[in-house]
Amino acid sequence: DPQRQRYYLMYHGLNYEKSKIKLGLLESEDGISWDNSPHSPLLDLGNAVQNTSYCWPLTLGINNSKFQGFLAGFDISSGDMRCEIYGFHTTNFSELTLDDKPLLAAGPKRYDKAGFTSAAVVDFEGVQYLFYTGFRRWSEEDDYGFVYAKDISLGLATSTDGVNWTKDAQNPIPAHHEYEGYLSNVNAQRVGSRIHLWISDYYPETESHAVGYFIYEPGIE
Repeated sequence: DPQRQRYYLMYHGLNYEKSKIKLGLLESEDGISWDNSPHSPLLDLGNAVQNTSYCWPLTLGINNSKFQGFLAGFDISSGDMRCEIYGFHTTNFSELTLDDKPLLAAGPKRYDKAGFTSAAVVDFEGVQYLFYTGFRRWSEEDDYGFVYAKDISLGLATSTDGVNWTKDAQNPIPAHHEYEGYLSNVNAQRVGSRIHLWISDYYPETESHAVGYFIYEPGIE
């Protein structure tokens, strides 16, 4: 935040033993040393707000001096746990203004029909590009009673007003390293005429996950 001269980091905090999940916030003056924000936790993700139950945070940014965040959540009255993209905004983290309807719905195609795990927004020549990882299904419960996203791929949606979003007709974007479905997170940043993407994926040669680097140029197929 250039006005407050501080960095902010929103995160998903879990306590497995107590089965608690909360939306946390860290603050830093230099981006190196971090402390818990006095406003943290921002939300108890175990309790519904305005009939919406939130799954996890997706991204946090600043738009016109306001903090703008995206959360994955679902309408508890629907009976369907699809973690769709909800927005919030605030000028002070002591109080969040939460959207009552999703900005981007899951589905109807298979690649993101169960919801979203991460997102990143980039402004480019009057268009907002929302890169996201969407998943097809949930895993079975583990020993702690948690379920996890499975079969994850990269998608793109665009908007000119930040409210109405259109999914790209070419989704899912074939940015996986070798095997489909192993992506987990995406981040993006504009540099000049290009959008740089960092995507976590499984790399069989290392038998582990790592971060891949891609370049996206709007207007070029």
